[in-house]
Amino acid sequence: MPRVLIAWELGAQLGHVLRILGVARELRERGAAVLIAVRDLRAASATLAQHGFACVQAPWMPAPSSEAAPEPPGYGGILAACGFGEVSSLRALVQGWDSLIELFSPQVLLADHAPSALLAARMRALPAAQIALGFELPPATVPLPVLRPWTAHRPADILAQEARLLGVINALCRERGASGLDRLADLYASAAPLLATVPELDHFGAREGGQYVGPLFTLDDGEAALWPQADHPGKRMFVYLRPGPAAEHALAAIGRRVAADAGVQVIAAVPGLRREMAAQFHGERFAVHVNPVRARVALTADLAITNGGHGLTAAALLAGVPLLALPTHVEQWMLARRVQQLGAGVFLNPNQVETGFAAALGAMLTDDKYRQAALAFAAHHAGVDQGATLRRIADEIERISAAPAACAR
Repeated sequence: MPRVLIAWELGAQLGHVLRILGVARELRERGAAVLIAVRDLRAASATLAQHGFACVQAPWMPAPSSEAAPEPPGYGGILAACGFGEVSSLRALVQGWDSLIELFSPQVLLADHAPSALLAARMRALPAAQIALGFELPPATVPLPVLRPWTAHRPADILAQEARLLGVINALCRERGASGLDRLADLYASAAPLLATVPELDHFGAREGGQYVGPLFTLDDGEAALWPQADHPGKRMFVYLRPGPAAEHALAAIGRRVAADAGVQVIAAVPGLRREMAAQFHGERFAVHVNPVRARVALTADLAITNGGHGLTAAALLAGVPLLALPTHVEQWMLARRVQQLGAGVFLNPNQVETGFAAALGAMLTDDKYRQAALAFAAHHAGVDQGATLRRIADEIERISAAPAACAR
């Protein structure tokens, strides 16, 4: 097995770490040497060290600090905000990856939302694979996809931004004696673009020819969570939300439902929620946790209420559990929309939670169509297996490490 550098550059969720961990363990079992470069050392180091993996700080560029800057409508805006907007910043990122590559001498790069690492690998003709839930690997279109179609934008402006970004990338390529890109989407070309999802849960929709290997998720990290009344015959709700106004409105509405309906019990995990706030809701049939919990208990729920992260969404649907999603950013919104299109859930935007959550909750608890759609999804994907997914990823890494490298210079 080869030496593999795993790179996580963008994104701020612990899910990246857990996804990387599963792949790294499979590679190590096959005899590979693995070094993991992570965006957030604080979030990653303890988890990775516990499993015996070395990790280092990944090169990344903080976004501009202007609070007034609007969220970019197009995918190119993500690149513009993370160092691709100027040759000097992009040069610094690539040089950072160069240093790691020279120190570790990998035969393969495995990128998890790491565009500048992909560029550095391309310039060095280092074979690269990617693991993406969908969002991190945009379709190869010109322009790249519009992420926020509800925002005011002009197609000409998005194309102009992509042209500027392409100019920056190609200026650095010329400086380093590497061939340039024909279009911005070529940045995401790799020897193994692996989609760690199923077509229905791809943020951008099912792709013809997409290399889908199945979802990756971890259900056993965190503290134990048990149903308050294990033998209770009524509805079970599992809640996993980030703290904030939307979560508090949701908890209040759930509390009212529990008080009014003796057939309902709840496990709620809101990591970081103030303990005094949690105490307001905690009760005989309403267990509230302020730390991460082992989400495997969600597989025995009748309804899961989440922010729309991919791992828990996929795990719940594969168990036939419908979802009520409260997305907090565009990636979660895109996935929640896919679930709603499946008929296996609904989602509420942040400005809808205070007034609309109770009605949405009531509908999902009483209308069996959501459960039936989730069960149909589970039946269709009954063969999905985490072990098989990890083996397929490792097989691809072995394959590209043995193949002749395509020269980028």
